[in-house]
Amino acid sequence: MLRAPRTGSALQAVGGALRFRGVLPETVRELAILLVSAHHAAQFEWHAHAPIAAKAGVPDAVIEAIRTGGAVEPDGAAERATAVAVRQLLDEGDLDDAAWTAAVGALGEAGAVELMTLVGYYSLLALQMRVLRVPLPDGVAPVEFA
Repeated sequence: MLRAPRTGSALQAVGGALRFRGVLPETVRELAILLVSAHHAAQFEWHAHAPIAAKAGVPDAVIEAIRTGGAVEPDGAAERATAVAVRQLLDEGDLDDAAWTAAVGALGEAGAVELMTLVGYYSLLALQMRVLRVPLPDGVAPVEFA
């Protein structure tokens, strides 16, 4: 974002809207970010968001399942619909009708659209940080993803 300030400013605005002014519950948002981070093996995103997810109430077992590629089976309906939708978006680039209906039912239409936007935004950040070789902070060990 510093290397291309005009684009970076626009991206910062999208990120701010998603994180601080969005309609998604914090647990749903952070669960989705961790799923994106693990999918892309995005070290920096994981480092930044795993503690936020834990503080927001995403159970440690779910966080670990995401990191290791295990079955992600959250307790809440919104979180379950999110896990299915995010995995489909990342794996297939689309949602089947059942996943879309579940996401809308659990998050509302605006929430389901915001979830798609969040997946795209954090995927973009993962790509940029990888290509630009953004390092982890000093002293932080890399995360092992499945």
